[in-house]
Amino acid sequence: MKRRVVSGIVASALVFLIIFTRREIFDAACALLAALAVFEIFEAFRQKGFRPVYFAGYTACLSLLLGSVEYWDRRIWQWLLSIILFVDIRLLLYLSLLLLFIFLIFRRGRYTVSDLSVTILGAFYICFLFWYMIMTRNLYKGEYAVMFIALGAVATDTGAFFVGTYLGKHKLIPDVSANKTVEGAIGGAVASVLAVTLYGTLVFDRLAYANPIWQYIVIGAACGVVAQIGDLAASCIKRYCGIKDFGKIIPGHGGILDRMDSALLISPLVYLLLTAMLKA
Repeated sequence: MKRRVVSGIVASALVFLIIFTRREIFDAACALLAALAVFEIFEAFRQKGFRPVYFAGYTACLSLLLGSVEYWDRRIWQWLLSIILFVDIRLLLYLSLLLLFIFLIFRRGRYTVSDLSVTILGAFYICFLFWYMIMTRNLYKGEYAVMFIALGAVATDTGAFFVGTYLGKHKLIPDVSANKTVEGAIGGAVASVLAVTLYGTLVFDRLAYANPIWQYIVIGAACGVVAQIGDLAASCIKRYCGIKDFGKIIPGHGGILDRMDSALLISPLVYLLLTAMLKA
């Protein structure tokens, strides 16, 4: 438990530092984390007998970095923009898909349709959701906007853990996750609403832009529900592959994907809700 707490504090400090640094560093960190997460999920599928196309998955991760160049400080990175002629995330992801089909056609003795299917699932799952983290960081006062993703995920996981541990009596979905309870799920959702609402009214309103309190309640409630879906979905994949954790890179916590499954799934939600609030 002590190792878990210490590594959790260190990881949280690093995340906080990355969020509030330059957006180029944040985008590069997202691309790196995406590559690590792709490796983890591909390794999980490989243990199940599949042969994911690692190169295609990493190419999709690279597209996150290249696709975000247009949002960087143009005074500094103009030379890079002039080299990369087609900085478009959709085109780059399309090229990754095209690469997969080339592998299927010309290396059909090695890769099957099932192998390509898990490759697409892993790469799309990771890269698509990480892209919304990058897009959230590129919003007005994006460093404060990304904190909604971090808070929503952490508050939900923490609330669900403590309420489930001390008050949990009714199993939520034992076939997917044996330890999760209905009481824990409710506690996680409530914790998310409280954390997001407090952050929104006390911090975001003052340092970014003000919004009605009910909008923060909506964001918190949405995060509290969707974060747990993300956690359960990752549990389904792990159970199918016969593994306990996706990795061991974070002592006491598992892999990158073990820690970010909730945050990844709520990132598009936070981006879309904040974008709607900006337009309101």
